[in-house]
Amino acid sequence: MILILKESKTQALLTRHKEVCSS
Repeated sequence: MILILKESKTQALLTRHKEVCSS
């Protein structure tokens, strides 16, 4: 369960990073 939470957190950070780079 913790692993899934960590994975989704990383995914969210990656998505946010992509958005920042795009703008």
